[in-house]
This record gives sequence, C-alpha cells and structure tokens, in this order.
Amino acid sequence: MRWRGRPRHDEARRLTLSQAKPYRVALTERGQIGGAYVTSTGDIDLTAQLPWLTNPDQVVRVQSGWSWPYRDLPFDVVKQAGHVLLAGSLGYVSPGALWLSCLRPAWTWVNGAESTSGPTQDTDTLEVDLDYAASAGHIEAWHLFPSHMFAAAAGNLQATQQMAAAEFTRQSLIWGPPPSRSIAFSEIVSLPLVG
Repeated sequence: MRWRGRPRHDEARRLTLSQAKPYRVALTERGQIGGAYVTSTGDIDLTAQLPWLTNPDQVVRVQSGWSWPYRDLPFDVVKQAGHVLLAGSLGYVSPGALWLSCLRPAWTWVNGAESTSGPTQDTDTLEVDLDYAASAGHIEAWHLFPSHMFAAAAGNLQATQQMAAAEFTRQSLIWGPPPSRSIAFSEIVSLPLVG
C-alpha cells in the first residue's frame, strides 16, 4: 500500500481489518478447564485447550467448582516450550472442577466462531465495540506504517500518534476487561507458630 496523497476511505478500512489486527483488544472469557492435557508433573497445558492463550498474563483467575465456579484458588502460570501451563499442585482439585477466567484477543472470535487467522475480509465481524476496535487498529497502524501515518497527521488528515494513544486509552477504560474486584492472596501463605 502506497499513499501519495490522502488515503481513500476503503484503504483506511482495509488497513484496520486486514493488516492491523486489533491485538490490543481483549474480551473477558470464563470456562471450565478439561483434564485431558495434564503433564507428567501435574501441570495443566492451557494452550493445548485454548490455542489463543499464548501469554501467562492472559490468565486472570482460577476457581474451583463442578457446576459453577464458587471459590478462588491460588495459582501460578508459566510458559514452557511455547505453551502456557497452569503450574503447581492444586492438591485436591481435579482438572474437571477448575474454571479459568482469562483475556481472549478479540481477533480470535470472528463471525461468532473460533478463528486462528483473525479477520481477513472486510465483511468479517468481531464481538467488540467498534470505537474500541477502531482505536486499537489506529494504534497498530502507527506501529506498522509510521511514515505514512506521520505524513497524514502532519497534513491534518488524521489524528497524531499522541491523540490516537489518548483515544485508545479512553476506549480501553470504557470497553476493556474490568479489573479484578476480588481481594485475596495469590498463593498459600503460612506463618510460623511461636510458643
């Protein structure tokens, strides 16, 4: 794509959907973890069950419960050989009784179905607010095509990088995943008994 002047409307739209996947846009997802992918050390391979789960920071919460999640559990998440593992001994809880809350990239859920390639057509839809996705795409365009974006911003054809970043921050606070409201220890704490 070469811009010698003002980009056409369809070029800007194609840039947002096809070349600048909204990597920064995440959806909160919760579901039960299956027990089929347990390693020999007792770790649960989350990436084998959820291919889009590639970063340990995506795991927000682990809970126990057979029919529904009712109790938070301390957990540790590590990355090993490209897979995210729920590490450590969870003791008495079997993998079928675990519930995972995590941040799912919006580009992995296209047209109401799983996707490994993200949106590829202009008619593809994501389950995310349009302003939120557009502001994320705008920031991604600044990372992919800085010279084109700078030239367009210098000619007052679009927002500057600082303005785009401020808008994405604002949209993230409105539409982004909510912060956890639970207060608990992230690991088991034991204190020595004296006396």
